[in-house]
Amino acid sequence: MVGLDSRRQPATSHVVLWRQARWPVIACLLLTLGLVMKLEITEAALRGAELYRSALGIRDLAGRVDRAFLGDHRVMQEWLLKRVSTKIPSPGGKRGIVVPAGGVDQLANAFINIYVLRNHLKCTLPVTIAYWGALEREAIDIDTIAFFNSHITDVTFLDLSEVAYPGHQRWLFPPIPDSSYVGFKVKVFALYAAPYKEVLIFDSDSMPVQDPTSLFDLSSYRRHGNLFWPDRWCTPIKLYEKLSMDDGQGNRLQAESGQFLFDRERHFSVLEWLLFLNTHNEFTYRYAHGDKDTYRVAFELADKKDEYYQVDQPLSVALQPRLLRATARGFFATSPKWFNCLYSSHFRSQI
Repeated sequence: MVGLDSRRQPATSHVVLWRQARWPVIACLLLTLGLVMKLEITEAALRGAELYRSALGIRDLAGRVDRAFLGDHRVMQEWLLKRVSTKIPSPGGKRGIVVPAGGVDQLANAFINIYVLRNHLKCTLPVTIAYWGALEREAIDIDTIAFFNSHITDVTFLDLSEVAYPGHQRWLFPPIPDSSYVGFKVKVFALYAAPYKEVLIFDSDSMPVQDPTSLFDLSSYRRHGNLFWPDRWCTPIKLYEKLSMDDGQGNRLQAESGQFLFDRERHFSVLEWLLFLNTHNEFTYRYAHGDKDTYRVAFELADKKDEYYQVDQPLSVALQPRLLRATARGFFATSPKWFNCLYSSHFRSQI
């Protein structure tokens, strides 16, 4: 009697191959379908955006912004050529420190760093905290001012929104800044309106680790009237290309504007170009990262390219070892005289 073989028959080779490859094939098909759908959605969105721009008459929005900037640039050149006076906006005292800070976090950082500067490093330079009081979250109340003054001597507060603004410059912010508020611009105006002829600017999170007073007497600063430190990056600054300039950067690192020295009396024309560049931020910040490289461009526009000075020593990075990685806790700026640590700026990232 012939019985049926109940054992499972071996699968043919093409069935075996299909079983082994079916999931990768299905995944590829789904991915392809997703990409096709994404492209269709993207194309539809682009068509919709183009129709919207066309309806508003702003088809060439970026181009119009660029042309408007270059037009304003020519007007500014003419204004400076006609200006006879070399008087700086607000002469004030001879030397001092300005810390742009507003809001709870920045003020907390500023308090710690200025407290260390005054009570531990024994720095006697006057300190001004500059802020934009027209914006509620940046305003500083009288209780905060009293707290600072009870712990730190010779520190004053400057509400930049109450300072007389130069009528020949574009307005820094609309009457109600709200979402148009950009902290980079406040730092630049803090320098423009600083109550000192020679200024050391440092960010609220930039901590001095030695008294910076002697920096004003460095031969490099006395010779150039400014002193900047490098950033970690060495890439071309597109703003130069847009202004048809040769940046001549070569292997030079970009600038780090977390701390710098500036002689306002000597470089009043640079101040004007600096404010001009940063109040046209819809153009400038597309081709430069915030304010940090607008300083060197401003020297170029003021026909003072050779007077811009940047410390040669690169930054050092503070690393905290972790399992199979390291956490970057900040970086150190080097003293151009002693080649030791001068400032510590704090950040955190994984490496």
